[in-house]
Amino acid sequence: MIVAVFKNEYLRLTRQISYWLLLVVFAALAGYATLSGWQSVESHNTGIQSIVNATKEVSQNRLSELVQAENGGQQASRGARLPYAQVEHMHLPFLDSAAVSVSKIEAYPLIARVTPITDTHAIFDEFAGSTSNPTVLAAGKFDLTFVIVLVFPLFIIALSYDLWTGERERGIAKQLMAEPVSFRMLIYVKSLAHFSLIVCPMSLIAGLCTLLMSSFCPMLWVLAICLLYGAFWLGLLIFINAITKRPTESAIASGVAWLSMVVLIPAILSVIVDFQTPKPSRAELANLTRASLLEAQNRGQSVLDAYLSQHPNATDELKVLSGGARQAFAVQLEADRLTSPIVEDFFTKEEARHKLSAILAYLSPSLIVQVSLDHLSGFSYERAVAFRQQTYKYLDDVRAYVTPFINEDKEFSAGDFIAAPRFEFVDVFKPAELKSQSIALLLYIFLFLGFFFLRSRRAKVD
Repeated sequence: MIVAVFKNEYLRLTRQISYWLLLVVFAALAGYATLSGWQSVESHNTGIQSIVNATKEVSQNRLSELVQAENGGQQASRGARLPYAQVEHMHLPFLDSAAVSVSKIEAYPLIARVTPITDTHAIFDEFAGSTSNPTVLAAGKFDLTFVIVLVFPLFIIALSYDLWTGERERGIAKQLMAEPVSFRMLIYVKSLAHFSLIVCPMSLIAGLCTLLMSSFCPMLWVLAICLLYGAFWLGLLIFINAITKRPTESAIASGVAWLSMVVLIPAILSVIVDFQTPKPSRAELANLTRASLLEAQNRGQSVLDAYLSQHPNATDELKVLSGGARQAFAVQLEADRLTSPIVEDFFTKEEARHKLSAILAYLSPSLIVQVSLDHLSGFSYERAVAFRQQTYKYLDDVRAYVTPFINEDKEFSAGDFIAAPRFEFVDVFKPAELKSQSIALLLYIFLFLGFFFLRSRRAKVD
């Protein structure tokens, strides 16, 4: 009997034109979203690489000048010899799965410009990077994540909203209940048919789209996330069918559930985050750091005198200088000292927002999936913070390296240039961190199956 129920449900779904139409539409949307995401990543990557390559070309030319000068050729230009003229652009590398979720691509500090006399807290500003935007709990651009989080459950609802209420209206429910099979088992078998015919094919489509632009591992994670997310929506629809009597009621309840899970709850949680941990103003941070820099510049000579007193090994030529790049170096160090408490307070508030957002995200399965796919794509808060911190560390290393040259009024040789610190990003991305989100989705599935179990006896009588 169980096999017969599964087979009948299988035939009923596959004979519907709407079933095949929705599968084709989903495949088209997923394919277009994949293309859109890939184009967005390629566009950003091309722009970043052009900046980085231009900087590398300048550095290579500078090294060539120094080598030629040391080999008896023409004297290297002053810009090639000055230790504080070193410029480097470093970037946060894209993961091969970046195109899965590009909604946060504008919100992260993807590239930074570092020189020894640069403003520490403005090295990302030229490229409009910010790590506070990812705390907004909502889907953004049309990418594969958008299709999975918003469209995927709609298609499941369209094909499964009348999982049992439809049988009631067609008069089949009483015939099925007369068979020697429990009501719960009937629902479970019908749900299994819907899972295998709706959730599995659509999840496979999303996984294959991921494989087109990344590797096998991200594809498996997307497939697993989609299967769990689809199982959650089927579990929710099972419960809705247990508490409603007619297909119209089930359709309305399912629509309300979708709006609540995908739109309303994330909006409410976003308001809670803003209320509990107000977003720190980046404009205010910029104004305060600018004021600190102006204060340091206005005290330029005294700042330089203080710097020289801290570096007694500085040459006499340096001690009589009151302007130029050396003074700018000292001024910048003083400005960084003045702004450090301000910046630390800003990032402390930003971290508090992220922690609260990360906790509240578990209150909505759609947010769990959104966060999971963002993390899988490499656009996580933790990865952005790691890039920022490693960039600051690199700037400190560069300054420590050139300080003796500035103090002793020395110019760079080719060997000095080659020995200068180089930036290499140490990635903190760990796919294993997706396990907690997967477990959370499983708990939601069991929660609604439990609700159905408790409600099933009354549904049978009704």
